[in-house]
Amino acid sequence: MTPETKPAGVLLGDQGAYCCVCHIHVPSQDVRSLGGRSFCERHYHLALDATEPSFWRMGIIESLLLAGFVGLCAFLFRDGQIEATLPIAVIMSVIPALLFSIYIYRQDRVEPEPITMVAGVFFLGALMGAGIVDPLTISIAGSDLWSDPPSGSSFFLTVGTTGILTALSTYLVVRYTVYLTDEFDEPVDGVIYGAAASLGLATAMNVDFVTSHRDIVPVAVASTISAMTLAHVALGVAVGLGLGHARFVARRAQLWLFGACFFGAIFHGTIHELLVLAGATRGNFRPFTTFVIVLVLGLIVLISAHYATMRFARALLEGEGLEDAVKGES
Repeated sequence: MTPETKPAGVLLGDQGAYCCVCHIHVPSQDVRSLGGRSFCERHYHLALDATEPSFWRMGIIESLLLAGFVGLCAFLFRDGQIEATLPIAVIMSVIPALLFSIYIYRQDRVEPEPITMVAGVFFLGALMGAGIVDPLTISIAGSDLWSDPPSGSSFFLTVGTTGILTALSTYLVVRYTVYLTDEFDEPVDGVIYGAAASLGLATAMNVDFVTSHRDIVPVAVASTISAMTLAHVALGVAVGLGLGHARFVARRAQLWLFGACFFGAIFHGTIHELLVLAGATRGNFRPFTTFVIVLVLGLIVLISAHYATMRFARALLEGEGLEDAVKGES
């Protein structure tokens, strides 16, 4: 028998089983089982370790690197404005995305997702941002939301347009690509693909934000782009957490999805309005103060989502709530 002729992770009685991660045959006396899945000794311990909260996977390192990027821009371009060319826009938008791609790949320690799949979700998210979210936001709001003065009505308009559109786009990208595939086989996959989709959205929308201006103050733009990237990642993590719950636990799945998307939209809109309130598109912008506020709020969301995902993954791994497990119901 070979891994191709027997499903990985299925128990074969006295013949042992195939590890659900490495697909290697494991003798019956060495089979380790968790949540109905079979593991070899090595991947059994990795699976347990992967559901323990970890400082290295909370997004703290990536957020500090993002702060370093803002500080570097402040140092290199301390003399004033530069022209907002497309290459400048792409470089300034891609750097935060690359930093948070590290965050994505820190999440799955047992069975890392295929880079082509993650990249595909990222680029589809970017297409959604450039082709749908940005045009629809301007069409619905009647103007560029960055140019509107902050107010109570502008907050609800921001949440109701760009916030909801971003959350909905993140959901659609993941739901109709990887959600029903074999690659989406554990709760943390929702966080990985949700963050990848929202990161693509953020990159496209950040490029549009920079190119919509004639000249830019690099440190102000770096702060704004970094803050919005962090807001998008936090939104993607929230939506991904909801998708992970909906994928593996039927109980209150719709409520989880709605709550995750709604929270993501509120958080995204709040960050946007904080940036506008701080003067992100005007000369009195306070980049460092604003970025620190966004950094703290973003880290609270990322760390909370990390703990929630790890607890949920451990519960499933140990077999709790498996009677409610579903495939593709949402």
